[in-house]
Amino acid sequence: MQLKRIGLILILLILLPAIFYTVYEFTSLNANERLMTELYDLQLSSMLTSVNQHAWDRVDDWASEFSSIVGTEHPPAMNELADLISSSGAVSGLFIADTNLTTLHIQTTTEVKADSVRLRDHIQQLFKENSALLQHLVRWKKTGYGKIEPLTWERDSDEEELVMLFVNRDPDDWRIIGMILDPNRYIRSVIVPALQGYAEQDVVFGIFQQGEPIPVFATGAIQLETVRHTRKLWLFPEHIMALHMGIDTLQEMARDRFQRTLLLVILMDAILILGAVLLYRNMQKTVELSRMKTDFVANVSHELRTPLALIRMYAETLELNRVRSNEQREEYARIITHETERLTHLINNILDFSKMEANLLKYHLVPLDLREVIDRVLDMYRFHLESRDFTLETRISSQSLMIAGDSDALVEILINLLENAMKFSSDKKNIAVEAGQKKQDIWMAIVDQGIGIPEREQQRIFEKFYRVASGPVHNTKGSGLGLSLVIHIMKAHGGRVEVESSPGRGSTFRLVFPAVNHVESTC
Repeated sequence: MQLKRIGLILILLILLPAIFYTVYEFTSLNANERLMTELYDLQLSSMLTSVNQHAWDRVDDWASEFSSIVGTEHPPAMNELADLISSSGAVSGLFIADTNLTTLHIQTTTEVKADSVRLRDHIQQLFKENSALLQHLVRWKKTGYGKIEPLTWERDSDEEELVMLFVNRDPDDWRIIGMILDPNRYIRSVIVPALQGYAEQDVVFGIFQQGEPIPVFATGAIQLETVRHTRKLWLFPEHIMALHMGIDTLQEMARDRFQRTLLLVILMDAILILGAVLLYRNMQKTVELSRMKTDFVANVSHELRTPLALIRMYAETLELNRVRSNEQREEYARIITHETERLTHLINNILDFSKMEANLLKYHLVPLDLREVIDRVLDMYRFHLESRDFTLETRISSQSLMIAGDSDALVEILINLLENAMKFSSDKKNIAVEAGQKKQDIWMAIVDQGIGIPEREQQRIFEKFYRVASGPVHNTKGSGLGLSLVIHIMKAHGGRVEVESSPGRGSTFRLVFPAVNHVESTC
């Protein structure tokens, strides 16, 4: 329950701030994306306005140049006007007249001169249809402001041109000047160069004629129906300017930024979650180790009290001379001796474990015959086994079983395994000790027919203080140190421990040592 409470606190302290941070980042990201979109929209709109202004300013510059050439001369310097028309690249003609058309001077490009009679008729018709506009221009001139008015001029059914009307800017000259602009030539010579300058900023521009899907001009691949930013040309309203971000569109930039931020947030959350999991698992192990130490103290206390109680009881009986026969006195003495050995073994385990934890437990490895160690332990434990009604079987090879080992440490191993075999044997009190050689390995096994060990627990039983969580194994008292000492001693001997067990069918602990073929002391 305490561990679950700690886990909940970890979630509150680590995961909840991570969640809040993630939500905050996404909210900020969406707000930033909207702001970035608005800024880009404003920037692109300003580009369209700038191009339109540039186109209009170019016409205004031409108007000033034409006015300076026309001056007050009658007739004007037509050669200079012709040169200026030719150099403009977009003006196809120019005419100069008073509002009543009493005088009319026309200057056009070479290709238009052949149709000069029809052109004069069109100009006269234009003046009749826009007499109010002409008077309006004159009034503006009187106020000191030179205004330019554009007129769409349909001279033929399949041809449209633009006429820019303005009053001569010389203060003493009130003649009307009209520039005839060819839309396509004007777009190519004036607007396209301006668009190409912006195209270097990864912006794709296109100019479309209204109702046409294919652009008249484009700096890259562009489709009118997919473009958000469009603007009519001020000079040519039947033409539409369109633009969008080129290689990295705004949507792609926003998506890439969103994906990068999302990846970083996910990575941060993953690191926080991983840290929380590792911290929780570390705390879980710490709590579990603390619990096992508590259980160890309780179990060791029980293990110490039991032999001490027996020793005290039989010693007091002997001291008070309440024993009726010598045989009973000898039996009590054997019990005291056995319990003393049991107590000594338990204390030795605790001391050896303490040295092992401090890395002070050393072994003196010398060549020895494993059979001698086994005989020594069985001689020591045979009476104890028989007194508890255990049947002991031995199946030991008759050949020499030479290993490099520490005799006292190997005795500790065998005693620990025999103690466990007796402790967990329940009703079937049969124990077998086996030993032999297989190829280059010397092996020894302790076989019991006890309660067995679940497969999922068989690796953890060698951990210090560990005891099986449930079942008959858990209910049997013990210090939890014996098998951790066994595995430590076996590793020091260059050997290994193999376990075969299943619940209700007993256990086999097999110790495997490397064989030695000659006598040589090792440490």
